[in-house]
This record gives sequence, structure tokens and C-alpha cells, in this order.
Amino acid sequence: MNEWPQKCFVGLHGWFKSPSFFGGGKRPPLLAALSFLFDPLQVYGFKSPHHQQGTNVIPLLSSVHYDPSQFKDPNSFNPANFLDENNSFKSSDAFMPFAPGKRICLGAGLARMEIFLFLTTLLQHFTFRPLVAPAEIDLAPQCTGLGNVPPPFQFQVLPR
Repeated sequence: MNEWPQKCFVGLHGWFKSPSFFGGGKRPPLLAALSFLFDPLQVYGFKSPHHQQGTNVIPLLSSVHYDPSQFKDPNSFNPANFLDENNSFKSSDAFMPFAPGKRICLGAGLARMEIFLFLTTLLQHFTFRPLVAPAEIDLAPQCTGLGNVPPPFQFQVLPR
């Protein structure tokens, strides 16, 4: 997972240039990788016209984020879910980390930009290596409820 986005970024920006979110169409593979990283379990409260007034409805969007009809192999890291046949970033109506429609989080754009800049800067300056073989890493959540709690794991951070 580490090498692919890192190669994409370095190939576009080099080792010493600071990342820029406004790179036009030059960041699609990296955006695809980052899209996968957003927490797929978000909770949103809203009122529905199909319920009595005052009834709170809290949908769990994980049913869409883990739907195999929407995403190929939804339980594993697959940035290709967010790329078209030309390796350009494609958005998916089924991907809703910040809620759908008019109830989308007002900070969604800022959050996407910040995580892009933060992670690309880390990938530019460091290499991340797990302490065990990647096949031995279990990404299944330890606990699932209103969100997923990932299992702890250790890795090395090596300067470039």
C-alpha cells in the first residue's frame, strides 16, 4: 500500500517540491488511494418525511461502502475502485465519507485537502515498512459499532 501512492506522488512532484492540492489532473492515482483511507463508517442524524415528526434516524453508511455491487472487493485496499480505464480519478455516488446530498459536511473539501497534503508530505519524506510480512497483517476491525476500531500494529518509519 505504501509504495504505489509514494511512486505516484514522487513521479509527479519529485522528492523536494512541496505537495499542492491544486495540481489539476496530476493527482488521480493518489486521490484514489486516499479515498480508500477515509473511514467508511460515519454516523449522521437527519429527519425523514416518512417518520413521525421528531423521530431521529441514524443511517450507517457502511452498508454502501462494503457493497460488492458498488466496489470490487470492498473489504481490501483497492484504489482501482476510484480510477477509470484511463487511470483518472472517478468519483462514486456510493462513496459518502462526509454524508450524501445537501447534508454533506461543510468541511468535506477542507478535510480532503488537508489529508492529501499531510499524507503526501509524509510519503515524500519517509518510507513506512511493517515489522511483519504484509500478508500477516490482519485489517479486520477489533470492534465494530458506530465505527470500526482497527487492530494495533507496528511499523518502521525510515527517512528517505
